[in-house]
Amino acid sequence: AAHLPLFDVRMAGKIPNLASWSQEEQDELDAALRTYPSTGGLGTVERWRMIAAWVGTRSKKECAARYLEIRGALKAMQAQAASAAAKLKADEEIAKETEAARAAAARAAAAA
Repeated sequence: AAHLPLFDVRMAGKIPNLASWSQEEQDELDAALRTYPSTGGLGTVERWRMIAAWVGTRSKKECAARYLEIRGALKAMQAQAASAAAKLKADEEIAKETEAARAAAARAAAAA
C-alpha cells in the first residue's frame, strides 16, 4: 500500500535549515521510520543504525537530527494552524455578536 510521505521536501523552504535533504532521502527516511518504529523493540542505537542503513546516504546521527528537526517544525506548524483556527472562530463570534447588537439597535430605533 502506498503511504503518504511524512514530510515533503518542498515544505522545507518554509522551514529554515531543512532543505539539505533530497526528496529521495526523505522518502527513504519516512520508509525506514515506518519499518523501524520506536515501539518496535529495537534499542535506540540499533534502531537509528538500521534507519541510517536504510537511508544509505546519511549517518544515524543525521537521520535522528532530521527526524527531530521535522518533528519540531511540524509541531510548530500545527500549533500555528490551531492558533489561526482559534482566532478565526473568535473573530466569527465577534462578528455574530456585532450583527446581533446592530439588529437590536435597529429594532429599538424602529420602535421609537
